[in-house]
Amino acid sequence: MNHNFNGLVIEDRHTATQPLHLQNLQVTGDCYFMETVEADRIDITGTAQFREFATCDRLWISGEACFKQNLLAETIQVPGDLTVLGRCWSDVAVFEHKGNIQGAFSAGRLLVKGSGTLEATQKLKGDRVTIQGQLLANEQVNCQELEILSCFPSRIHELNSDRVTVRYVTPPGQLEMTCTSPLLTVTFMDVSEANLTYTHVEELFCDSAVIGKGCYIRELIYRKGIEIDSGAVVERLLKA
Repeated sequence: MNHNFNGLVIEDRHTATQPLHLQNLQVTGDCYFMETVEADRIDITGTAQFREFATCDRLWISGEACFKQNLLAETIQVPGDLTVLGRCWSDVAVFEHKGNIQGAFSAGRLLVKGSGTLEATQKLKGDRVTIQGQLLANEQVNCQELEILSCFPSRIHELNSDRVTVRYVTPPGQLEMTCTSPLLTVTFMDVSEANLTYTHVEELFCDSAVIGKGCYIRELIYRKGIEIDSGAVVERLLKA
């Protein structure tokens, strides 16, 4: 374990038994943190486990990290693997590979890139959420704007949003193929405006919506206006 003026670099296998309050923390080896960790920046290119609460301004994980309690970070960027067993708060969160948040998750700006998958076990709250990869949400997703611009299937139990857009998009460099399965499957959706393609919804409440090709809506209740493509199926349509 190497010390420097600006912080701490852990290059080997180590167990940290004391609380840490420092500027920079870098883990290139394997470390288990038993007490709270507070830093300006945390970089994990190796493997790290945090038993207690952790907080930082910037969190970068290109290796693998597991936070067994709560995590608070202004910016989270994950080209590697992140697991949080408690609650997670962030102003900006970017997932490029794998994220698993088992407590409530709150992010101002959330982006899941084309190669990324985010699993959210509890409630997910965000201002703007963009999914270019895959989102698997077992509970509520509450956001101002949700964009699913992907060729991978996402699943949300309950969605509440001002605006929702679902569109089939292939990643750069990948051969575009015909979409044969839903891009988004939702049990219950309550939105102001929706522009949907390849979306399956059991119950959809909206002010207005464009229901495009590949959609299946079991029950749709709208307040203002609705457009339904000939390639969509709406079993029950009601005006509130």
